[in-house]
Amino acid sequence: MTNSEAIQEDLRPYPVRRSLIERKCDKYGLDASGLYNTQNERLITFIVVELLSQMITLNNVAEGGVSLSFDKKAVETRIRRLCGEVGLDSNEFVQQPTVRYIGE
Repeated sequence: MTNSEAIQEDLRPYPVRRSLIERKCDKYGLDASGLYNTQNERLITFIVVELLSQMITLNNVAEGGVSLSFDKKAVETRIRRLCGEVGLDSNEFVQQPTVRYIGE
């Protein structure tokens, strides 16, 4: 399995073009066609999370007569879980609700 295939598998069921995966790999210095190994897991997860965070802004995607809808909360939950698995701060990718006191 290549690094790009590992990323694509981690992104399922969300459709992401291979060219976008390859561009993100290039951006972060990961050989997309290189063989997957566990030493790259944190970087692969970072790329997956970055791609998933782009899905949050999309409610649905229509392409070639096929329409897919995304559950924003489910994507955010997945991002938080993946970040937790490799020690990334999910706040960088998902906004956390905050409470601010505006009284006197």
